[in-house]
Amino acid sequence: MAASKDEVAAKADGIVSHMNNDHKDSLAYLATHYADLVKPLKPNQVKMVTIDSKHFEIAYTTAGSSAPSVGSRGTEVVHIPFFPHLQGYSEVRSRMVDMSKVSEKVITNRKPIIVYRAPKVAFFGGAVLVAAYLALRSDTLPTLSLVKNYVPADSLSRWNELRAYFGGPAKMDAFMKSIARVHLFEATIMALVCRYRDSGSLTSLKWIITTAILGIPSWIAFFTVNSSSRAMRRAIVGDHDASKKRK
Repeated sequence: MAASKDEVAAKADGIVSHMNNDHKDSLAYLATHYADLVKPLKPNQVKMVTIDSKHFEIAYTTAGSSAPSVGSRGTEVVHIPFFPHLQGYSEVRSRMVDMSKVSEKVITNRKPIIVYRAPKVAFFGGAVLVAAYLALRSDTLPTLSLVKNYVPADSLSRWNELRAYFGGPAKMDAFMKSIARVHLFEATIMALVCRYRDSGSLTSLKWIITTAILGIPSWIAFFTVNSSSRAMRRAIVGDHDASKKRK
């Protein structure tokens, strides 16, 4: 009984034809929004297939060169509800316009969300290298009684040979200073990248500090965690590890 009174469904053919002929851009925004797609759809990739007072459906394909066809491979259908339900045919236009505007605003204004995740393995490796550097440059370490008691004499001899191979404290210090300068330069570039990617200030600071400490491993971690697709996906469906708002 209720279905027979659904004047929207009764006039669905005309509505669907009008939307497919004159408002494909709006359908593209709606399908992209409600299907939670990362890449915005183009008008030729969408087609309205049905509408009634409770919902409408849009078929879409992510293959750019082909038109959607319900039931064919590569075509998906997104179900978009009306809340509240339409009371009659007279509400169709205004509701579709309002929903299209919201979807367009969401799609055009969304920005990728950049998050920070510490590269723990790289930090551990960096700590080991720093410890080795401090030990190698120390003139007093091999002479300590604790070291002499527990480290064999031949091992101490090889230790001194290794120190000589690296040029002694002066050359090791010069090398570490050059590494520090390179890392600071990389940290400056990271700051620019974070600004370009519209990262939050706290997240940016963490990546800048990490890059100043680690250098290249920080870049690998950054682009692994914040690839374009992952960052945009967070903007759409959120990220459990980045539940707090960007500061």
